[in-house]
Amino acid sequence: LNPKADMLRKGEYAQFVHKKDELTFKWDALTFQIHILRLITSIFAISMFILTWKISYKLFPKSVIRNLSLLLFYNPMFLHIFTTLTNVTLISLLSTGVIAIDIKFANKKKNNKTVLLQGILTGLGFITKISSISLIPALLIIMLIGYSKKKYSFSELVLRLAIFTIGFLISSGWYIVRNIRLYGEIIEANVISKLYGPSHHFLLLDQ
Repeated sequence: LNPKADMLRKGEYAQFVHKKDELTFKWDALTFQIHILRLITSIFAISMFILTWKISYKLFPKSVIRNLSLLLFYNPMFLHIFTTLTNVTLISLLSTGVIAIDIKFANKKKNNKTVLLQGILTGLGFITKISSISLIPALLIIMLIGYSKKKYSFSELVLRLAIFTIGFLISSGWYIVRNIRLYGEIIEANVISKLYGPSHHFLLLDQ
């Protein structure tokens, strides 16, 4: 059992109390792990910032690129989320990567390897945070628009959809199979919330 279960029930899901000894680098194993994880979170944030900077180069005049990127980077919510331990950092980076690829290939045809990569990234997003599936209809619409503008034939469209699906299943197929075997449903969060309602967080955090 989690020794801080009572604290967690009060809504303090991720509390870590920093001690003065930290300032002199007298770190125990847990403190060291916390800082390593926060460093990884910060690396995700910086990577997303760099990707956003590159996207800005594709979309806007050079005179405003710095301002647009800094507007994102110094947004208070961005600074808060990207210095804590949360899967939001990873899903944001993965989603930005998928979007950056599409912008890069906006005026030229994507090769099959790139479509496969987008499928893999979207699948990784799916097992990170379920909201990433909102990318799928957006990518489908982009493909249909490309087909309507005769960027590729109908057979190429079908092939792209198949390759994207394969990429998606490469990274998330095991998770989908697992959920179906355990719950009879693809999305695990739906099952847990139906079983336990709002209290399901507390049941999970107890252990």
